Amino acid sequence: DRVNTTTTIVSSAAETTNYTFSVPGGTLSTNKNLRLTLIGEIVNNTGGNADVTPRFKYGGTTYLSGTITVATNASLRTVVMTSLVSGRGGTGLQDSFASFEVSDPAASGTLAANNAFRTLGQQPTLAIDSSTAQTLLVSIQLGSSSANFSFVLRTAVLEWIR
Repeated sequence: DRVNTTTTIVSSAAETTNYTFSVPGGTLSTNKNLRLTLIGEIVNNTGGNADVTPRFKYGGTTYLSGTITVATNASLRTVVMTSLVSGRGGTGLQDSFASFEVSDPAASGTLAANNAFRTLGQQPTLAIDSSTAQTLLVSIQLGSSSANFSFVLRTAVLEWIR
């Protein structure tokens, strides 16, 4: 699956779905993989710190959720989100991994030496029946509903690795 339609969240602190895909039953089997890559950007020009919370879900189960505080800076910050869900020997057991990285540019446009990237990452085991269709979903929740704090999803690519 590939999505090149821009999705923008601004002036909302509600959890908002940025990507969703109905994975057909049997896709993961006992040893197949789904790799999802999403690219976007964040702008925090609020004058203070603001939080962003990504959530990755498979079959209704959240396998990454955490909060990153983004310092104020009128510059765009690149966001790269990656996920891997793999069959683990049976159709009711999966390994999962997700990460959310935000670049942190210094005022001069170079990466800040002390905090070039802010990263969240988790790798839990899931117990979802992948023999039936399941939804793969990524959402974003901004911690502020300011018009000066926004998240934009530019592209998403889902690969089936057999």
